[in-house]
Amino acid sequence: GKIREVVQKIIALLWPDCVFGEIQAQDYALVPSLRFVNEKVEQLAQEISLPCIVNNNFHYIKAEDAYAREAALA
Repeated sequence: GKIREVVQKIIALLWPDCVFGEIQAQDYALVPSLRFVNEKVEQLAQEISLPCIVNNNFHYIKAEDAYAREAALA
């Protein structure tokens, strides 16, 4: 499909060793759609022999730093 074509173009433009699929290690109860996305990334990675990495989506260590992150995003 279209996503496969885009990923293959990215791989062709960069070195193949520099492109990875990203699996988000997050609680699916918090982000239900993430299960679908992770499954699609894994499926595509298997089809085109793309290595994957697992990443955790966190942006700060202390809860009180949440405001600073929101301010930076604004």
